Amino acid sequence: MIRQFYFENDNGQAFYFKYANNVLLSEVTGLGFSFDYKYLKFDHVFETIKQDVELAEIQGTISFLDGYLGYQKLIDYLTIQSKNLKFYYKDLELKYIYVDVSSLSKTEIIDGYLKSDLTLHKKSYWIKERQLILDFGKNIVGKNYPYKYPVSYLTTKAEETRVSVSGIKNAATIIELVGDVNKPELNVYRQNKVVSSMKLNIDKDKANIIISSIPNNQYMKDLTNGSNIDIYHLQDFSKDNFILLPPGELLIEFKSGRTTNTLCKLTIFEYHLG
Repeated sequence: MIRQFYFENDNGQAFYFKYANNVLLSEVTGLGFSFDYKYLKFDHVFETIKQDVELAEIQGTISFLDGYLGYQKLIDYLTIQSKNLKFYYKDLELKYIYVDVSSLSKTEIIDGYLKSDLTLHKKSYWIKERQLILDFGKNIVGKNYPYKYPVSYLTTKAEETRVSVSGIKNAATIIELVGDVNKPELNVYRQNKVVSSMKLNIDKDKANIIISSIPNNQYMKDLTNGSNIDIYHLQDFSKDNFILLPPGELLIEFKSGRTTNTLCKLTIFEYHLG
């Protein structure tokens, strides 16, 4: 399988490294991981006391098949300010990592093509996104929910479903509730024990509510009818509310508090080493 690479910026604009775009990325290194360890010495024996992921680099060589036109196209793309530039990598599955462009070397003509060396600083683990959809009510069944990237679907009309979470850290989530709710609640079980839970003190018809537990972007918002209202104060403070999913086999339970149409879309962000 041919590996695929591309960037995506904060505005959702992508830059692809492929023949159709006349820009290729090859000789890519640094897709794996490295740890920085700290040790404590006991006589002749060392004990590991701390493990951190290093701020490592991804490096590669860019070939511009249409010369300086392609080089300028990349420069123009990178000039767009983006604090959260994603670098996507696809082989058997699609993953991305947050990066900063550390350097883009001076171009040279090599083997008949204009080439430049690219260095990226990693800012996160590799992230794999998945969607889990729980829906209730006949009016919702059969609706199409288009997603920009390939995702895995698991749909159920029951109030609970099982999911297997992988990765090295607890997976962050974005929960979107669409429909009628009355104190909606989501519970996560592992081996019949609650490991994370959310509950909101909201009673509303045709609601559109979103909750993000992404570490550097946590929020609770009511987006009903085009609004954008902070609802942090409406959470049940006896719950976690910002749902994190531990790796392993889990049971997800959703209660809308209503018997009418409600959809719960759970986006899962798994964190992987490579």
